[in-house]
Amino acid sequence: MEGAVGFVWIAVLAVLFWFLLIRPQRRARQQASAVQGSLSPGDEVVTIGGIIGTIVALDDDTVDLDVADDVVMTFTRRAIVGPAAPPSGWVDEDADSGDDEPDDPDDDADVPPAVVDEPDPPARDKPVDDPR
Repeated sequence: MEGAVGFVWIAVLAVLFWFLLIRPQRRARQQASAVQGSLSPGDEVVTIGGIIGTIVALDDDTVDLDVADDVVMTFTRRAIVGPAAPPSGWVDEDADSGDDEPDDPDDDADVPPAVVDEPDPPARDKPVDDPR
């Protein structure tokens, strides 16, 4: 009887191991393969390092991303995580807000907080003395 209980525990641990470790890894690999297979020039993507760029050329193993004006970087296809999403909380200025009123050029309400006028830090005329 003890042998049967031990076998059941080993079987339960094997099934638990499968559902907690192997299955999620397999699913992630399938999703990554689907993303890498669906890449095309003009897509805006993000890399595993967090670099966002637009695909300008594709090869079997590499992807060329335009990351800034006149800056093209080459990555392996495996380095592409997926499509680039706008930062959370970012307001799309081109989206229709539903109101038909013309925008007030002096209104900073639709500008992200980082862009609103902030005071400059005070300038230091002389270096700070070391009290030592």
